[in-house]
Amino acid sequence: MTEEQLVLVAIQEVPHLYWDANKAKRLRTLLVDETRQSVAEKLNEMGIEVSRQNIDRLFTGQAKWANTQHIIGICKAFSLKLTDFFPIYTISLPSEMQNTLDKSNSNLQE
Repeated sequence: MTEEQLVLVAIQEVPHLYWDANKAKRLRTLLVDETRQSVAEKLNEMGIEVSRQNIDRLFTGQAKWANTQHIIGICKAFSLKLTDFFPIYTISLPSEMQNTLDKSNSNLQE
């Protein structure tokens, strides 16, 4: 029997997230007062390049994958949370593991 591994990756390192009709419906519900064009414009103003057509694919559920930066940008721009679309799991790490993680993060930032 093999041991299961838990791998943590910074969300910025994940280029795409799975997208489906349920997430599209949730997006339409949360942004009911926004047009696809206004969403695209807001993201572009934030420096996140996206077309109205890409936003339309997210709204209609035609996209099977969503650009992670687009989703993070939508969340920031409209005060949403990733948990509005994706299950997020929290874990508690033993303190010695947390110290190792903190050291790894500081090494990555140098």
